[in-house]
Amino acid sequence: MAPSRGPVPLARSLHAVLDNHKGAVNVARYSKGTAKYILTGGQDRTIRLWNANQGTEIKTFAAHGYEVLSITVYVCFNILLLMILTIAKVAG
Repeated sequence: MAPSRGPVPLARSLHAVLDNHKGAVNVARYSKGTAKYILTGGQDRTIRLWNANQGTEIKTFAAHGYEVLSITVYVCFNILLLMILTIAKVAG
């Protein structure tokens, strides 16, 4: 039996810094379709859409009442669809 070569190591170089959020970033998702995007959601209650190749911000979505904790990305017929989960922190 031939020895296993294991997984190919990933490149470990910094491509871009996405630093427009005010506060902690809770989630980052990569969308790979014909166009490549990064979506980030944070404590500042915004979701930001980024160009993955250039590292530039395309759009900010700021109508959320609470911090963004989760983002799910779907690409269907070259249309980017988002499912966003925000959870209110209730003092106990």
